[in-house]
Amino acid sequence: MITYFNTITPTEYHTLLETQKRDRFPYEWARRQNNLGITYSNHIGGEQADNLEAAIDSFQEALKESKIR
Repeated sequence: MITYFNTITPTEYHTLLETQKRDRFPYEWARRQNNLGITYSNHIGGEQADNLEAAIDSFQEALKESKIR
């Protein structure tokens, strides 16, 4: 699965998150937020600290949806 995560860039995940809104697709949205977090944590480009901060933000957003259910 890690290979799959590395084939989609953070920008592509952000595009997916824009097309599948949280209120209409909550499960898919949370799953993509989680996958975005994994992608950021493995991302080579940019500053590592920035990538890890973005990963944490994405994981926290995914958790917000799981707390609602």
